[in-house]
Amino acid sequence: MRAFFLIAVLMLAACNPKAKAVDSAPNKSQSNLTYAKHIAVQCYLVTRQQLGEFLNQENPSIIQLATKELDLDSVVYFLIRVKNTGDMAASGMLHCFVPCCGYPIPIKIMNMPPKMETYYDFIMCFDAGLIWPLDPKPVITYEWNQLDCYPLK
Repeated sequence: MRAFFLIAVLMLAACNPKAKAVDSAPNKSQSNLTYAKHIAVQCYLVTRQQLGEFLNQENPSIIQLATKELDLDSVVYFLIRVKNTGDMAASGMLHCFVPCCGYPIPIKIMNMPPKMETYYDFIMCFDAGLIWPLDPKPVITYEWNQLDCYPLK
């Protein structure tokens, strides 16, 4: 009896014209993963000292240290930098892959204006115990899970 009731409810929901109208509503943004070529992304695992120097610079730059140079007994930070160089405003979900993690680290990027001059910087505390000490240098990759573009009016 319970299964019959569940099937009946699902069939009514599938036949409901209002449900279809909600699905076909136009979005203000358009998901466009090809726009990723206009967004510069940099990802680093950094020490507290590197992060302090980075935050105190007017035009900061940073390099990825080798694993043996990262102080794995101390706090390590995950630094993500993004900059939109294209003609449209953008936002989306960036998935970062650190070799030691079996899952992506999702970063929600919101409201990037077009033709940015500086980077948006995101900083997260990272568990240094997850870094494999025998890797010569952490290689962090990323991919856009969702990227929405907004034309300027």
